[in-house]
Amino acid sequence: TSTDIGLIAGQMLRGNLKNYWKFKVLVGLAVSFWSGGFISFYSASAFLSKSMWFSAGLFLVIGLTHVTFVVLTEHVSWYQAIAGTWEWHAVLEKMMASSENDGYGSTALTGLTPEQVDDVFDQIDSDGSGEINADELQGVLERMGMKMAKKNILMLMTAADDNSDGVIDRAEFHALVNIVMLRAKRRKEKQGAL
Repeated sequence: TSTDIGLIAGQMLRGNLKNYWKFKVLVGLAVSFWSGGFISFYSASAFLSKSMWFSAGLFLVIGLTHVTFVVLTEHVSWYQAIAGTWEWHAVLEKMMASSENDGYGSTALTGLTPEQVDDVFDQIDSDGSGEINADELQGVLERMGMKMAKKNILMLMTAADDNSDGVIDRAEFHALVNIVMLRAKRRKEKQGAL
């Protein structure tokens, strides 16, 4: 954490404020860990029999504070913040946005037929194996303008890969598109209600 704080502080001194939000989170983590450690050390000597419970409660409060921060800043559910799956949400949003301008003319994502979903799958499945691997997924996301680290691509694969075989097959892709279509439908309903 201290190394990252130093690197980001150096970037900020050079005028690059892009990672300022990370700096705030890392400083918050460092301060909370240090203060939690000091409080735990001194409480252990004063309350020997209850110090473990106190430490557990303190770190629970610290953890919940950070999860709350993610929920409020990233506008994700509690489950997504705890499990760390909110990045999928961003990918799905990007897929919805790009699908409205896809090769199907004015057909929005909510109007895709199963045949069109199969066509999209076949376009992503560049080697024709009937499965989408991490490299193929990364390639299509990059074409959509989303640069992602390999570990994040693997996390996305894991989220969509129901049978845990390391690839996304046609059925899993259809399930993923159905999730995207439901989100698009809910968004349109919310916009219509306003």
